[in-house]
Amino acid sequence: MNRIDQTFQNLAAAKRKALIAFLTAGDPDFATSLVLLKAACAA
Repeated sequence: MNRIDQTFQNLAAAKRKALIAFLTAGDPDFATSLVLLKAACAA
């Protein structure tokens, strides 16, 4: 079992949820992508 499957199994056992953020690098531009990535990491 990989880490992602294990994590979801652990979350299900604890009756918890998870949020997986997906960001496209460079969309709409590099500077905005960097701001969004830093904000996601800080959240």
